Amino acid sequence: MESNRKECLLRKTEYDGDTCPACVENKEKAKEDIKLNHKKNKYIFAIFIFIFVIIAGTAFLVWNYSKPSADEQLKSTVITISQQAVEKKLKAPSTAKFPFEYDNYVIYKNGDTYTVSSYVDAENSFGAKIRSNFTVELVYHSDKEEYKINSVVVE
Repeated sequence: MESNRKECLLRKTEYDGDTCPACVENKEKAKEDIKLNHKKNKYIFAIFIFIFVIIAGTAFLVWNYSKPSADEQLKSTVITISQQAVEKKLKAPSTAKFPFEYDNYVIYKNGDTYTVSSYVDAENSFGAKIRSNFTVELVYHSDKEEYKINSVVVE
């Protein structure tokens, strides 16, 4: 009687029938693993897309909100020039503390002339910290693209 046993080249085992039972079982497991990995990959890809959208959206918002408008740049420029002019009038300029918010400054524009008013906290000649109001008038010279200070009053 002849044997119908075959040898599995992969498993190096003998088996009866057309296919190796160990290989068939492993094929089914491999198919299930492939399905599970495919499902995992879908979730990983979805999470990656979600994170990318969050990062891109945040970057877009930060970039848009961090660009100052032309009006804010103008305010910042005239305020800074005014602060520098006031510091030159103080007894102890290194102690000067100016308000941070634009709301604490009054800026009038008449043509190319700007008048900036606010306050400064600084030490006087006796070393006492006092609050003084100031008004600075400056003119923008467009031909030279510079500001010239007309007057500085610190009270």
